[in-house]
Amino acid sequence: MLGAYQTLALRGLDDTRTVNVGVRLDRVVTAATLRLRYTYSPSLVFPMSHIKVSVNGESVATVPLEREQAGQAVTRDIVLDPRFFTDYNQLNLNLIAHYTLDHCEDPQNSALWADISPTSELILQTSAVRLPNDLALLPAPFFDDPANVGGPSAERSGAAARAVLRPPRRVAPAFAVPVARQSRQRDGAQRRRPGVLVRHAGRLPSGALSGGVGASR
Repeated sequence: MLGAYQTLALRGLDDTRTVNVGVRLDRVVTAATLRLRYTYSPSLVFPMSHIKVSVNGESVATVPLEREQAGQAVTRDIVLDPRFFTDYNQLNLNLIAHYTLDHCEDPQNSALWADISPTSELILQTSAVRLPNDLALLPAPFFDDPANVGGPSAERSGAAARAVLRPPRRVAPAFAVPVARQSRQRDGAQRRRPGVLVRHAGRLPSGALSGGVGASR
């Protein structure tokens, strides 16, 4: 799963959500599929509206928003080029939406929306790579870089807000399992943070399927 507690809401003429994905240093991605579950406004100018998918700043796919499926839950599998994935990755979902052919569009118009379901999945297949015998790599591969295992945060730049969801470390996947992690806030209170745990088939920890998935913005 993408590790979201709530729906990732895309609003306006041009809005983006970013999901951060870490890959262990001793693994390399050999195949990647984004199983996107989403719903979008029935009031768009459909030939001009779409969702752009990019990995690490490279556009890898465009999801058309078609009139026939507007307002309905849609599931689409998008094959991603595994060569774009490194140890730390950003998966961007960018809504480009229009509701009129008039050049004077209101960017806050309520017709400009698309929702990405928190049940969407990023499915990665990986294989092992041999790391050099170098102490400078420690604590990898025993522990992942903290940059790859952070919790969720929200960023707002200009008119576009980005929900950043960082999954914990994972190994060669056969499927994705949502889990929840505990983290401490600065005031000492606890709150639940979303995460992504990917395991080999046959190595699923007991009770892992009971983990919940929610959304954060």
